[in-house]
Amino acid sequence: MTQATTTQPTEAQAKAAAAAAAKAQKDATAAAAKAQKEAAAAAAKAEKEAKAAAAKAEKDAKAAAKAEADKVAAEAAAVKVAAEAAAAKAAAEAEKEAAKAKKEADAAAKKAEREAKAQAAIAAKAAKAAKDSVLRKGALEGMTLPGKLADCSSKDASRSELFIVEGDSAGGSAKQGRNREFQAILPLRGKILNVERARLDKMLSSNEVKNLIIALGTGIADNFDIGRLRYDRIIIATDADVDGSHIRTLLLTFFFRHMAEVVEGGHIYIAQPPLYKISLGREKHYVYTDAERDVLLQDLAAKAKAKATSKAKSEPTDIDSNISTENEAIVDETNNVETAADLADLAAAENQAEVGEATTQDVEAEVGVKIPGMSIQRYKGLGEMNPDQLWETTMDPEHRVMLKVTIDDVEKADAIFSKLMGDEVSLRKNFIQTHAKSVTNIDF
Repeated sequence: MTQATTTQPTEAQAKAAAAAAAKAQKDATAAAAKAQKEAAAAAAKAEKEAKAAAAKAEKDAKAAAKAEADKVAAEAAAVKVAAEAAAAKAAAEAEKEAAKAKKEADAAAKKAEREAKAQAAIAAKAAKAAKDSVLRKGALEGMTLPGKLADCSSKDASRSELFIVEGDSAGGSAKQGRNREFQAILPLRGKILNVERARLDKMLSSNEVKNLIIALGTGIADNFDIGRLRYDRIIIATDADVDGSHIRTLLLTFFFRHMAEVVEGGHIYIAQPPLYKISLGREKHYVYTDAERDVLLQDLAAKAKAKATSKAKSEPTDIDSNISTENEAIVDETNNVETAADLADLAAAENQAEVGEATTQDVEAEVGVKIPGMSIQRYKGLGEMNPDQLWETTMDPEHRVMLKVTIDDVEKADAIFSKLMGDEVSLRKNFIQTHAKSVTNIDF
């Protein structure tokens, strides 16, 4: 067998290898440092280039944004200039049109004013001619007192008074109930002419107006003489309804427009007839307002209750004590009859209670008071009263209630008559709409 042999490196070779390894390590370290240095340089360069690129991009973006903003601002300025120009043009055209319209309106107003003045002059001339013609012809001269006038016997004007009543029915009662010595009655047929819209010739063509002027004796227009007034008191006595109020207003318009001195002298009065007659047995009460009615009814109810209580305490308790208060009142009224006249009064009261039963029940329900044997009658017209009642409540100077017509503010009164009685419908419409909610006691 052959035995293998190994050759051991020499020391020189080991040193050479070690030197070569050290050199290789040094070269590798140097290469790594160089590579690291080159990498850092490349990274720095890249970062610098990136920053430069970013700065350039930012600069370019700002420049682009500024350019776009400048463009938008320029367009907006152009639009503003165009709008201002259009507005100025429109304003100029509007001003021009307004000036033209004003010129046309002024011309139309002047023309209308000239035409109105011309028409007013023509109307005034015609009215003056008509008045002169009427006065020249003496339309009221030689006229006898109206046939419907029931004159008084006294010739002393300071004691005499004239009642102007609505219709023949009220006139009949007033003529029978009056004091013939100093009270005259003039019935009117319906509503007189609205003199606010009428010329003198048309006014005197109305029989009712003409009769009133003749009855008063003062004349009219240029021939008016307050010294010839035949009655010291002129009393308007119309019904308590819408027609009566209208007639009263028409009469006041006539006196204010054509006989202002009569009003200013305190000669015009408005009669205040009662609204209700309240009867209880032989008692009768006249009241003039709803409030006065309510107070009286409460008072009568309290007295009736006290009377019934007193009677119940004074009488022995028996089957008769169960009789109703109503029957007690009727028996009490019958026991108080002493004469034939008392019996007639009681019969009349019972008859009137039947006539006014509906009114009595309505008022009792409204006030909340019920009194057995009571009768309530509401008057809407003077013709519903008999002559004695009319004298007692409305014509007797000792007991009647009247309103005296006075003028505190002539200009205000003139404006009210023009508004309510004149030709301008819109003025009356506005007045009605303004005061509609404050109206009470409307007569449907």
